[in-house]
Amino acid sequence: MRSVSLADATPSVWPTVALWNLITDSDRLNVTFSSISAIPGPLPLKSTSESWWNTSRLPTARIQQHVDELLARKEITYDLLWALFRPNTEVYATCRGTGAPRCVVYNHCEEMKRRDGARYLHVSTRCLNSDGKVLGETTVGIEIDIFRGVKRIELLSAYPLQYHPEPDTIRKQLIECGHEYVSLMGIHHRSIPGAALPRPRYLRCVAACRILGL
Repeated sequence: MRSVSLADATPSVWPTVALWNLITDSDRLNVTFSSISAIPGPLPLKSTSESWWNTSRLPTARIQQHVDELLARKEITYDLLWALFRPNTEVYATCRGTGAPRCVVYNHCEEMKRRDGARYLHVSTRCLNSDGKVLGETTVGIEIDIFRGVKRIELLSAYPLQYHPEPDTIRKQLIECGHEYVSLMGIHHRSIPGAALPRPRYLRCVAACRILGL
């Protein structure tokens, strides 16, 4: 599976994704090779680079057209999931235990197989988390099971926040939730009705109790 990772000390990039991001960004920013070639450098290298640039744009343009048609209908196919996510994209997902909405930042993706041979896309993301004392960044893995044909983007287990049916509303809710989460760092005496997730199994159980904790 095509993937890109900017989280490591040495970024790793699959060539197809690197080319995809380069060309689509150049189109979005209206950057042409003529403007790039104005940078001083050997003429033979520029000539070779321009030839590569023009040749590489052809298959990328066809993929871009297909992706644009799907995104216009807010749909995507499994084999084009890699084109849906871009580095540092805000990704909407839900908590594995409670089902509550959450927002994470996209790192990279790769296709994996379970023990039964079922294929799925492993989406590596990152978000802020706390042990009650320190707020820091942690990684979160999300699985998107293989599917046939096209699928509505909002039906995926993870997708860019911009494709949420109500992006502005859910963004406001997530920000408020984040503020409350940070405010609970430290020692607090709270009454908490709802779902409890004892670690490490994340077995959901309903709880209504008062708790003093970190």
